[in-house]
Amino acid sequence: MYPEGNREEIDIKVFSDGKNIIVKIPIDTLYFAENNRQYAPLEIHNKTEMVEYVLENFLNWGGDQETGSCEFEDFLDKMFDDALESGEEWLDYIETDW
Repeated sequence: MYPEGNREEIDIKVFSDGKNIIVKIPIDTLYFAENNRQYAPLEIHNKTEMVEYVLENFLNWGGDQETGSCEFEDFLDKMFDDALESGEEWLDYIETDW
């Protein structure tokens, strides 16, 4: 089940312009997804406030006081670890003395 609209308008996309990795999350898709979660769906009363919250908290959500990292940084680290473990040849560990 997807929100109504052209797939081009509702799909989450990740792409590069050559200098940046860009994540495009259509607001209506996020709204639809939260209202239709399988467990504990959420009723969002104000899309504008939802967007403001996401923009303010996206990069710092789930911060870890001990390590200083956030969930987004942990996600990226895990993704690169997975790439290394999967045999991707474009990366390797940097040798260190520790």
